[in-house]
Amino acid sequence: MVSGFRTSISEEERIRLKQAGMIFETKTGLFSCKIITDSGVMDCERMQHVVHLSEQYGDGRLTFTEDECVMIQGISYENTGAVLSYLRDYEMRAGGTGKRVRPVVSCEDAICDYSIYDVKDLGEKFQALFYHRLANERMPGKLEIALDGCPNNCSASTQYDIGVHGVQVPLFNMRACMGCMHCSVLESCSKGAVTRDSHGIVIDEGKCSRCGECVKVCPYGTTSESTVGYRVYVGGRHGEANMIGRKLSRIFTTEESLFSVVDRIIFFYQEEGRNGERLFDTIERIGFREMERRVLA
Repeated sequence: MVSGFRTSISEEERIRLKQAGMIFETKTGLFSCKIITDSGVMDCERMQHVVHLSEQYGDGRLTFTEDECVMIQGISYENTGAVLSYLRDYEMRAGGTGKRVRPVVSCEDAICDYSIYDVKDLGEKFQALFYHRLANERMPGKLEIALDGCPNNCSASTQYDIGVHGVQVPLFNMRACMGCMHCSVLESCSKGAVTRDSHGIVIDEGKCSRCGECVKVCPYGTTSESTVGYRVYVGGRHGEANMIGRKLSRIFTTEESLFSVVDRIIFFYQEEGRNGERLFDTIERIGFREMERRVLA
């Protein structure tokens, strides 16, 4: 185990290393290396390399960050170059710090019955398009992106700068409704969006989360069809000043349209954001309606 406290490292050198994914540990004088995964996924071969680095240059322990990176702790300043060189040799990457787009966070859809789309597959595409492609582009502040497979919001994506929910919008065929005493559509809805009157079921659009749980449960075909897509939230943040992002008025039904609007949001932030300002603050200053008008144009 490496130990010791080094105070002679200049502030400029700490900043340089932080940009490379080496974060200074103020309590120990050592460094932690933040290694990027594929939206929370790392194969066994690469993980073995990480374990080797931790045992040889760190304190033998690994931690896992909120943005789904792997952290090697306890690296001495003298060994930072060797660790970064090793990662490059095996086509692995450290980073995810500073005023840049951060690694993409995604929920664990593999063990979830409610996910509407393949979150890990979309997460890898987001990681390539918005983290790796923009890794060297400066932003006004850090910009965090999170994906959830459904409106249950398990990754709290509504509290990220850009959050994405999978949605399934039921298309109600009210002519098929038989007014059953035990209505399967009503019973399937956990949001209280479905009620019943003398004419059949009534949908409260304001309460409907577009989770898709009511789709295909009606034996008479009242909810036999639906539209699957993505809902985008903008301007959320977590931490002490946590804030729920506001949802764009449009639901995006293709990956291409989703990628396009996220690209436009990031461009808006680069163009309008002031140094040190988070996306929420930029939107508050410019106005949500103006931001939405520009990114949906």
